[in-house]
Amino acid sequence: DPIKVAEGRYLSDEFTIHYGLIPRTNRGIFCINELPDLSERIQVSLFSLMEERDVQIKGYKIMLPLDVFLVCSANPEDYTNRGRIITPLKDRYGAQIRTHYPQTLDEEIDIVEQEHTRF
Repeated sequence: DPIKVAEGRYLSDEFTIHYGLIPRTNRGIFCINELPDLSERIQVSLFSLMEERDVQIKGYKIMLPLDVFLVCSANPEDYTNRGRIITPLKDRYGAQIRTHYPQTLDEEIDIVEQEHTRF
């Protein structure tokens, strides 16, 4: 945190740490949309987070224990040609929910009527 450094603290001081999104989500739910669009390097980091349940802030010798529920979304692999989920990360997830498009137009209309709201 540059403001804490400007106040006279050293960069090595743990009180100057700026926590990113995932550490700030400790004891919460972290959602990622379109997981395959993330680079493999970031996916490996997510796998490490799920495996080790801790994270190190870059530039500091502090390991932070994390309790994060990670939820991700993705299209089926054959749906788009964009990215892929690395196998270790895919294997780490305990559940997978597959959705599908309605089989008929009538079924789709029924779903839309069921889910719409009036203002």
